[in-house]
Amino acid sequence: QNLTDAMVGISNFAGIRIVREL
Repeated sequence: QNLTDAMVGISNFAGIRIVREL
């Protein structure tokens, strides 16, 4: 469960960063 939450958090962080990069 914790691992899944961590993966989701990383995905969201990467997604936000990519959007800002664009």
